[in-house]
Amino acid sequence: MRDHRLSFGIAGLAGVLALAPTPVATLPGRVLGPVVRTIAWPATPLYRLGVAVRRGAEPAPGEAEGLALRRENETLRVETQRLRRLYEDAVQRLAEQGPVRDRLLREGRRRVDEVSARVTGQRGGGALPEVSVDAGRREGLAPDQPVVFQDAVVGRVVPPVAAGSARVAPLFGFASSLAVEIRSADGARRYRTRLVPDAAAGGFVTRELPLDAPIAAGDAVWLDDDLLMSTARGFQLGRVSGVRPLPADPQLLLEVRVDPVRDLLRLPRVTVLVPDEEEEGEAR
Repeated sequence: MRDHRLSFGIAGLAGVLALAPTPVATLPGRVLGPVVRTIAWPATPLYRLGVAVRRGAEPAPGEAEGLALRRENETLRVETQRLRRLYEDAVQRLAEQGPVRDRLLREGRRRVDEVSARVTGQRGGGALPEVSVDAGRREGLAPDQPVVFQDAVVGRVVPPVAAGSARVAPLFGFASSLAVEIRSADGARRYRTRLVPDAAAGGFVTRELPLDAPIAAGDAVWLDDDLLMSTARGFQLGRVSGVRPLPADPQLLLEVRVDPVRDLLRLPRVTVLVPDEEEEGEAR
């Protein structure tokens, strides 16, 4: 619309110059009038050429939207980098704090060597079978290291520890309490609590759960342990063997019993989880 108004205005001016009765219309008006009308009239090739040249400096249809989108993407990229730097700085600051630093180490920053060992026999007439490591690995065993079979924790190393062997005690034999997470088979129900050993029954029990706790017999019990959580797959303590209302307060509390692996002598081989020495030094 703006181009047509301009052309009409120029054509009108040329007409006035051509028809004016004053001396202005003598030579300039009669010569310039047709020339101006020829250039300004929209249907002429010269006019179309001028419009094409002018439009060549402007964005093509859709190009303006593309430029705006690219600018927006660049803004988002810069903002994402800024937020990532802020996140990394925050993690670094938190990692310098004690408990948080330990949790960050558990979430994949520590390496654990898995030392295969075989059960050689029972020691001292009690439930403390001796474990002998495979040939070629004679260092790294230490007291309190977890001992696992497949995906279940069966005990811990207890002193004394020799160069090629160690004693292993069942968890319920010396653990005062264990932090665990009880999960249903489909993973939909999860509940964190602590278990205490029940030496008489050879297992673990807790009597501090509310009556509506989402726990059922057969649920898996996973240990929430610093070293065990640092491994990729995690390990179980056992399964819930029984759930019943606590006789002393049947309206409020549950009693949950957990049966771990008891007979270590029947296990052909076990695995001792040995933390990487370099990682341990860095953690300290």
